[in-house]
Amino acid sequence: MPHRLLRQPGAALLALGLAVGGGASYAAAQLPKDSVKAFQIAPNAVGASELATGAVSGVDVRDGSIGLADLSPGARPGPAVQQFGTTGYGATCSDDDENGEVCASLQIKLKALSTLTIQARSGWGTAAFDDTIGPGAGSDSTAATGGYCQIVVDGNVIPSTDVHVGESRAAAGGPRVLYSADGYYTGTLTTSAFVVDSAAATHTVQLRCTEVDGDVDWTRAAITVVAVPST
Repeated sequence: MPHRLLRQPGAALLALGLAVGGGASYAAAQLPKDSVKAFQIAPNAVGASELATGAVSGVDVRDGSIGLADLSPGARPGPAVQQFGTTGYGATCSDDDENGEVCASLQIKLKALSTLTIQARSGWGTAAFDDTIGPGAGSDSTAATGGYCQIVVDGNVIPSTDVHVGESRAAAGGPRVLYSADGYYTGTLTTSAFVVDSAAATHTVQLRCTEVDGDVDWTRAAITVVAVPST
């Protein structure tokens, strides 16, 4: 009997190994399909390395279960386009001292570095050809009026946004061609600007109008701004 035990140590050790550890591996290999349920899996036991490519799709993810913190920086949505607008001042805007008057002002708060598309507009008209008050009242032409408007951002005039308006008559005291169908103003001016890389901060956008000759007034001024985040 002792000799028979010594002649079969390999078989004995194999049996011992199966009993201690090998049996678990054998049992796992023989699990029926779909026999392991979610509640039987320990938390965090399944990671990315255990999932086959394409094994999880959108329909497998519970609505609202993924937030921005779960997404890589490249997968997160960027800041949205912002839009701003104002109707400006409904009352007449005058510049009798001929040093420029803010006829519309809009404060915008940018959430990200952005490129701005600005459009400003205003009605305008001649109040009088002979301007009797303000600088140059004694030397202004009595047969013409004129002025201009421009876009100003944070106190800085945006180049090439000046729009000049005005009118003239054949001679002083001659017929006046004024008063359009809307009652007073003879025209509408529009100017626009394209401002690149405006910082994420609060900015002030204005339409500033300046009288040059005669008595020119502006009204119904308005500003709109579209801010597109810079990439």
